[in-house]
Amino acid sequence: MANLNPNPLRFLRQGLAVHAGGDFRIPRVDFTVPQRPAWCHEYFCVAIVEPIPLEQDWDHHRALIANFIHDELHYEVRNSFRHPSAVGFFQMRSPMNRDALVLSPPEFYDGVHSVTFVNHDQGPNWRAANFHREGWFMFLDFPLDFIDRHHVHLAVASFGQLTFWVDVDRMLGRVFVRAKYRDQDSVPRKIVLFDPLGAGADDDPDAGNVWQFGNPGNQGAGGWDEAVQQQQATNEQQEDAWGQDHPMGQIEENPGQLIIPQQMATPCPSSMMTPI
Repeated sequence: MANLNPNPLRFLRQGLAVHAGGDFRIPRVDFTVPQRPAWCHEYFCVAIVEPIPLEQDWDHHRALIANFIHDELHYEVRNSFRHPSAVGFFQMRSPMNRDALVLSPPEFYDGVHSVTFVNHDQGPNWRAANFHREGWFMFLDFPLDFIDRHHVHLAVASFGQLTFWVDVDRMLGRVFVRAKYRDQDSVPRKIVLFDPLGAGADDDPDAGNVWQFGNPGNQGAGGWDEAVQQQQATNEQQEDAWGQDHPMGQIEENPGQLIIPQQMATPCPSSMMTPI
């Protein structure tokens, strides 16, 4: 996926605010889907406009494009929606109409701006990725109670897609998997597994757990313990995570409370509209 920073303020509900996080906030997490889901949104496309209008005008341009599709291209637009990184989503009457828009050349809808339509999952945050390698991987010191298909899938998803798992192994804590992956540099040396169960109170013996597995490296625990303590201290400062690169796009910094000042959201019915 491309590295974009959508503005979350356009999508907040009444009473919500954005916590921007601190300097130690994790910039990005890469995740590989275990398997391709069924295609259920073949009616939808995304409008890419050039030159890009101001963000506060995107809703207006979305309405102009919907009218242009109906009046000039003679296709029915069932609905249109806000998009985090583009002018909008458009729901067409049929996948055939959607494909016709996607395959058509750019159209000038207002004499100044042109619009190009792409599939719903190929917007500005999409890039092609080649997972053309497949190989075997060994996890060492995998927590025994978590050696099951679900958690093995989670571990492999940090770098690739699981294709086979040796689910019976006489060596405790060892896991062999075969997976598709991009390249060797994309495979992490170590994986950290968090178990957040437990309230963390003084009378709660289960305040959460964290394990590291992968390349054993140095057998001493000092460096690992310090790393865990630093991570836990960082986590205490992160009350809310949006998963965007820091600093977030178009988000005003407030070092005091890390809350967006005077940006309380109000309901925006225009985030979902029926132009026709």
